[in-house]
Amino acid sequence: MSYQNRCRFTAVALSATALAATIALAPVASGDPATTGPAVGTYVALGDSFAAGPGMPPFDNENCERSQHNYGHLVARALGVARYTDVTCGGAVTESLSTAQKTGVAPQLDSVSPDTDLITVTLGGNDAGFIEVLTTCGVLGLASVVPDPCRTYYTRTGVDELARRLTEDVAPKLQAAFDAIRARAPHAVIIATTYPHIFPESGQCWPAIPFAAGDMPWLAAVQRSLNAMIAAAATRADALVADVFANSAEHNACQPAEVRWVEPLNGAVAAPAHPNHTGMAEIAAAVLSTARSAGLDSAYPHPSAPVR
Repeated sequence: MSYQNRCRFTAVALSATALAATIALAPVASGDPATTGPAVGTYVALGDSFAAGPGMPPFDNENCERSQHNYGHLVARALGVARYTDVTCGGAVTESLSTAQKTGVAPQLDSVSPDTDLITVTLGGNDAGFIEVLTTCGVLGLASVVPDPCRTYYTRTGVDELARRLTEDVAPKLQAAFDAIRARAPHAVIIATTYPHIFPESGQCWPAIPFAAGDMPWLAAVQRSLNAMIAAAATRADALVADVFANSAEHNACQPAEVRWVEPLNGAVAAPAHPNHTGMAEIAAAVLSTARSAGLDSAYPHPSAPVR
């Protein structure tokens, strides 16, 4: 499904926090760029729609709704990388790393090589059934006779189906995914991002998100569990974690337009239930902060180098 967005990206779209972080992390080049050589390193962005940026044209790839304003592009510009490759794609699952996702979309790991220096990854939500859960909770929330119809549905057998799915299915896939990335690029700095808060910890915001109030804390807990699994798998593969979830609780999709980092299901100005321009800027800021901890701000001395 193609999301349309009439919003034009401007500097105003960057929150003060993200903009300050981006500026602070962009080192000043010393010497003449013509004599000091090109920016060091190659950067490959991997992931699903939360990395691709649907609903925020223009797109590098319409088939994947890969926005030129996604966090990977912002990070590449801030670091001034010599070569940037974005293979993020809406709907991607962990299997999309090694298998063609759709016609004309190659396995994402095809773009990673042993000399890749920086890799960012946002994956796991679609393996957990992100769209299925949103659809189910939305339908059940419209005719609820219990305070938490979605949780009731997914636990109707006495076992929390989403918790089971995360533990038995998603966690092993995440580990295999990060291990495969590390094997392909043994010397790269790999930065995994967690997903930002979509749901509030309590309350509801009907009709922006037409879910029952009792389901919101359960859904937030499910998202917290998924993010913990992402962080654990990444860490075991010697990757770093940019924990966007930790700082986004007050910027969930129920917040006013000028505050939220993720759009609601109804009344969205970018793709529903996905990061908006401010959200992408905040994810970029988290990645840049993590990159700085690995010394990448000094490894990329020319922030003005063009993104290719």
